[in-house]
Amino acid sequence: MPRPIRVLIVDDETLGRERIRQLLGDHLDVEVVGECENGLQAVDAIEQTSPDLVFLDVQMPELDGVGVLNMLGVERVPEVIFTTAHVEYMERAFEAHAIDFLRKPFRESRFQDALHHAKQRIHARRALPPEDDPRIRAFLAQVTQERALGRLKISEKSGEIRLVPTDEVLCLEADEDYVQVHTRKETISSRTTLSRIGESRDPKIFLRVHRSFIVNTTRVRKVTRAGKGEYFLELEGGRKVGTGRSYREAVEAFLDA
Repeated sequence: MPRPIRVLIVDDETLGRERIRQLLGDHLDVEVVGECENGLQAVDAIEQTSPDLVFLDVQMPELDGVGVLNMLGVERVPEVIFTTAHVEYMERAFEAHAIDFLRKPFRESRFQDALHHAKQRIHARRALPPEDDPRIRAFLAQVTQERALGRLKISEKSGEIRLVPTDEVLCLEADEDYVQVHTRKETISSRTTLSRIGESRDPKIFLRVHRSFIVNTTRVRKVTRAGKGEYFLELEGGRKVGTGRSYREAVEAFLDA
């Protein structure tokens, strides 16, 4: 009998993890080896448990799904099925390179189809010598290129679209149904969410440091420890942003880089 397919579930929402575990319940050839609620945990778990398949949420605090793959290196990436509520520009990369993704909320039939194809690829990989996955390599290259375009698209309250150079942005601040984009010269209101903007940015540059703030790390000029895993980041122009305790690992990883 073939050995079970080892699965890791990565999602920052408890209900999201429970949904995937439930849908895997009838598959006797599948063994869930762990669950993670953020990208940093996922990197550690993948290295420790060597799963065959990872259900990987794209949109997470601290380190997003693409960041997880970049940290691992393409040669260590297992089979991946991305899950996300906001596909946006990444849909082109998914489709171009045949990387499976599930758009939340996904139907059971769509889940089972993605799982079936993942199983086929896993069995095929087991029959061959280990090598990196060219689909993942091409996918990461395209996403990196998209993120490096250097402009932030902002939908203003008036309905107009602004294209703001990313190097002009100091930080992004959640404000109810809007995000306040603080630049060197002005503040622009955009009808969107922090998570949606953060998903399309390089997490090493645009770092989520608080549930209400993403900062441009290239614009951080001073860091002051506030105690108990919290900090104040002083940006160009003197604006100060406090970090949240739940984002401590990501902030300290930035400080140690």
